[in-house]
Formats: sequence, C-alpha cells, structure tokens
Amino acid sequence: VYGESTARVTKGLAGLHPLLPAWTKEFAYGRVLARDALELATRELLGVAILTALGRADDALLGHMRAAVRLGASRDAVLGAIAVVPASAGPGKRAAARAVAARI
Repeated sequence: VYGESTARVTKGLAGLHPLLPAWTKEFAYGRVLARDALELATRELLGVAILTALGRADDALLGHMRAAVRLGASRDAVLGAIAVVPASAGPGKRAAARAVAARI
C-alpha cells in the first residue's frame, strides 16, 4: 500500500511503540484490509475521511491519500473523501486536509 514509503512508515510506527509495526502489519493489514468486502482504494478513501475528521494526523493522512491514488483512486475521489466529513467534526479540518492533499 505504501510503496516506496514503507520503510519510513514502519520507522514512524516503531517510534510510537516498538510493537506497533508488527501489530499494524498483522492486524490492520493482514486481518482488516485483507478482507475482500471493499476494494483497497475504497478502504484507503475511508481512511482519508476518518483521518480528516480526527485531524492532527497529517503524516498518516498523506500516506493514506497517496495509497488511495496508488491503488487507483483519482485525486478528485480523495478530495471527495475530505468533502464528506461534516463541518461538525471541527473547524478547519477539511481545509487542513485539502492542504495535505495538495502534496499528493
């Protein structure tokens, strides 16, 4: 999913907790994302919407945006995932996510 950024993402996760890279690979990707109910690009777009609503996760947000595009989603689809986040999620979160999207 992360392509050439995999090593950087793994290092970042390890910086948060040494067990997080293995947990992420086994659970988040091995059990959750490996399910075939949704296409991978759609799952990544859901991640974009969730991270937009949460805010303050620009690195993760950018990673999921890039993964969505790498898996076949258009830039417009990424912007659409941002647009579905309600304003009630917090002021400025959509604008902040659009600024991150400018980097994909």
